[in-house]
Amino acid sequence: MGLYDNAIALYFQMVEKGIELDFFTFSRVLIVCAGIEVHRHLVRVGFVTDGFVLNALVDMYLNCGDIVKARKIFDKMPYRDPISCNVILTTHVHHDLEIRVVNIFRQMILEGCEPDCVSISTILTYVSSLCLGIQIHGWVIQ
Repeated sequence: MGLYDNAIALYFQMVEKGIELDFFTFSRVLIVCAGIEVHRHLVRVGFVTDGFVLNALVDMYLNCGDIVKARKIFDKMPYRDPISCNVILTTHVHHDLEIRVVNIFRQMILEGCEPDCVSISTILTYVSSLCLGIQIHGWVIQ
């Protein structure tokens, strides 16, 4: 069962149980349903290699709370710009995934996706290891 099916199933369970739905519930269900259908269409018409579209797709999945799907798309991107790297980096920070945050930052450097002021300030304010902070500071100076 995919994200789309899970979202619809959860929505109908909430309705059946008489749970009061709010604007957040409706907006998330609509985004998931519409987003997945649009993603399917993108695949059919061949826009899955366009960087701008892929950034938007990663952002859509992150906004829906599906970090795994967003990361899969991010990992398959033929070219990652600072925007796509920062989106995935800051999302992992917001979900308190420190090891993944550090790995994403290292991956950015290794793959030539030059970290910008957003990614550097994000990582420096987040890391808890003084040693890692010193390493990042040294990299910035270079």
